[in-house]
Amino acid sequence: MTESRRPPDNPRGQKIFAVVFIIFFVGCSIGVTIFGFRMVANVKSEAVVSDSAIRLVGWSLITMAGEVGAFPTDEAPLEFFEAPFELPSVLQGVDLPTNLDEAMAGLKPMPISEALGILDITWPPDGSLAPVMATQGLPSGKTTLLEINEWMLQASRALANESGISGG
Repeated sequence: MTESRRPPDNPRGQKIFAVVFIIFFVGCSIGVTIFGFRMVANVKSEAVVSDSAIRLVGWSLITMAGEVGAFPTDEAPLEFFEAPFELPSVLQGVDLPTNLDEAMAGLKPMPISEALGILDITWPPDGSLAPVMATQGLPSGKTTLLEINEWMLQASRALANESGISGG
């Protein structure tokens, strides 16, 4: 008769293996959880910066368009433009924020040059069209870009309806 080559059972060795495996698994789980929470916190903090830039540039663009009568076609005029606190009268009554505080939605404004560096703006060929903003792959709030680009569209429509002001 042939003997089995299976080693004899070692219950103590099995217990040690099980304990080491559980400790390793729990340690890895805790590490991954901490890493995940820190990553989410970092993404949220980046999104706040992006949202602040989007809102500030959006507000500057619609107030400039309201004052000048057209959107800028590049960022040069925007860099030196000091956006007013209140919405220009030509855009009053349009579904837009009425002042800078409302436009920023509780976020802290930053210098316009810093905000322009964060964003990717597609400039129109002429001032009758609104620029379109994106964040260069950075995170932003769920609906911030849609909301701000909607501001551009609303301002463009309002300017197109004003007599003597170009718009589209």
